[in-house]
Amino acid sequence: MNESQIKEIVEAVISEHSVIAWKEVLIKALESPIILVVVLVFILLIFKKQLAEILKGRDIDIGWGNSHIKLNELSKSIDKELDPLREEIESLKGTINELRAEESNIIKTIASEEEREKDTKHIKGCIYKALASPKFRWRSIEKLAHYANATEEQVLELISADQSIEIGHDKSGRRLIKFKHR
Repeated sequence: MNESQIKEIVEAVISEHSVIAWKEVLIKALESPIILVVVLVFILLIFKKQLAEILKGRDIDIGWGNSHIKLNELSKSIDKELDPLREEIESLKGTINELRAEESNIIKTIASEEEREKDTKHIKGCIYKALASPKFRWRSIEKLAHYANATEEQVLELISADQSIEIGHDKSGRRLIKFKHR
C-alpha cells in the first residue's frame, strides 16, 4: 500500500463518518497507545505537506473558500493594528498616573485645609480661654501666641476681625488684648 492509497482511505473514512464517530475513535485512541499511534500516523500523512512547510520555516498559507492569507502577513497585519492600540494604552496609563497625582494633591490640600481649620479653632480656643481667665484682664500677644502654640501673626489675624476683642498697647509699645466686656 503506497502513500496515496493510505491518504485516500483516510479521506474516505473522514467523509463517511460523523463527528461522533471521530470522538469515539479519539476516546479509544487515548485508551490504547497503539490506536493513538495509528491515528497520529494518519494525521501526519494527511498533513504531510503542511508539516514539511512548517519544519522548513516557510510561511504557511491558510485558505478558506476563495480567501487565503499567509501567517507572516497575518502577523504583520496584526502588529499594524495593535501598535496604535498599544500607543493609546500607554497614553491612557500616563493620563491615569497624572489624575492619580492630581487626586493625591487635592486630598493633601483638603487635609491641610482641615488641619488649618482645626488649628485655627484650637488657637482661638486657647486665646479665648486665656482672655477669660480672671487672673489677668490684659494679655500680651507674645504670651497668647506662646500659650496657643502659634505665631504672633496668627493670633493677630484671628483676633483682628473679632468685635468682642479690644487691642491696645502698653507703655513699652507691646500689643495687648482683652475682651471688651471686661
